[in-house]
Amino acid sequence: ALADFRRAASIDPDGQRVQRERPGFERLQAAMDELSPLAKLPAAPPVDLQQAYWLLYGGMDVRALESARMGLASWPEAACGKILEARALVATRKLDAAKARSDLLVEVTAPMESPEVFGGILRADADLASQPDKASARADRAGWLTSAGQNLLANTDIEAVLANSPNDIAALHLAVAISRRLGNFPAATAYASRLEKLKAPRAVLCDVFTALGEMAFEQSNFTLALDFANRSLGIASTPFAWKLKAACHTRLGQPNEAAEATKKAGRP
Repeated sequence: ALADFRRAASIDPDGQRVQRERPGFERLQAAMDELSPLAKLPAAPPVDLQQAYWLLYGGMDVRALESARMGLASWPEAACGKILEARALVATRKLDAAKARSDLLVEVTAPMESPEVFGGILRADADLASQPDKASARADRAGWLTSAGQNLLANTDIEAVLANSPNDIAALHLAVAISRRLGNFPAATAYASRLEKLKAPRAVLCDVFTALGEMAFEQSNFTLALDFANRSLGIASTPFAWKLKAACHTRLGQPNEAAEATKKAGRP
């Protein structure tokens, strides 16, 4: 296929169909370049999952599903394997996106993980495969999963961390961010309350109050959003919190206060 495309491109490089198909063949070429050295390595879960990633990247969905399932057979809790299996199932029309989310906790509508993010998740998977109770590896994986937009899987990990370490400030901070992405305002508020009681660092509380203010604003609770913006500003003066405050005043019909907050948002 690659040879045929190269030939077509050499004959008519500016042709409409060549231009339309070029991105797909470039992805296929990149995948083949990555798969070649992997084929020489002994079979192992990390190799299977790396192969599954590049097969899926190159559009070889059936083979990607096979490799993902081989990796999962040895590492049944591997987040990489779950994500790749779900993506391949949807790509091969064996599952729809809604079922992938509800049954497998995978957001197939999120962009495919970059090689860097995939590598981070895979390293955490490997760490957890050898030490299933290692909280730092689980928290690390939750962070990578959040970066990938896989917030349901990340939430499962962070809940497991907090079940064993309920006062872990870094994990609670991440839990607020994950709840924010999932639109779970009660959970985000509960985690924030725990951070307050633990006297978390000011920078953490400032970020958390701003996030809660954003959520309240999105739910059209402008009075509550303003309260959180003010609580954030009581800790540190940040442009984003001032912008949130200005937006709240605007929605509450307070133009003078909105203008003042907008002015302060632009100050260095």
